[in-house]
Amino acid sequence: MQGTELRIIFGRRVKARRIEKHLTQQALADLLGVSQPYIAQVEAGGISASIDTFAKFAEALGTSPSQLVTTEEIFSPIPS
Repeated sequence: MQGTELRIIFGRRVKARRIEKHLTQQALADLLGVSQPYIAQVEAGGISASIDTFAKFAEALGTSPSQLVTTEEIFSPIPS
């Protein structure tokens, strides 16, 4: 799996889990101490998260880091 593909999968998983948790991008950004545009870029697969931020995403979304990068359907269908 290449970096771009992994960023896209991560972004889609973050978005799906955020929606399941009924969080806005701003609410998630507040939990992580980042900006809302940063969340939007991550969800779009445009930027990578640092390993520390990656772990914070998992914690804030109540999941494991591995579930945020798996290609298996573990959440609701991934929104486009």
